[in-house]
Amino acid sequence: MPIAICIGNSLPVLLAAAMSPAKGVNELHIAQALYPTPLANCVRYPDLWVPAETEIVLEGRLTHRLVPEGPFIDLTGTLDFVRQQPVVEIDCVTHRQNPVYHALLPGRNEHRM
Repeated sequence: MPIAICIGNSLPVLLAAAMSPAKGVNELHIAQALYPTPLANCVRYPDLWVPAETEIVLEGRLTHRLVPEGPFIDLTGTLDFVRQQPVVEIDCVTHRQNPVYHALLPGRNEHRM
């Protein structure tokens, strides 16, 4: 199944993605309601649409192959169990000129608030 992973999205997209709307509600429609959010076709998979202002787009395929992932330390400080997760194979990477890599680095007390 083709997928697009977007890194470095606009604030309306980040807010909409963090919500838990009812089943069938499109988070991009929520982002559009907050602020105009233009979309663009992916390069490798043009049937996929992504926010046009995304810094980095990873296009690929979600495979049927499962591999173990973990164990990781949970937010509570306990060791989480190993899960079988599908493999994503990346086919294309596109980015803006001089992209900003947006990441969350959790681990301190402010992350637990």
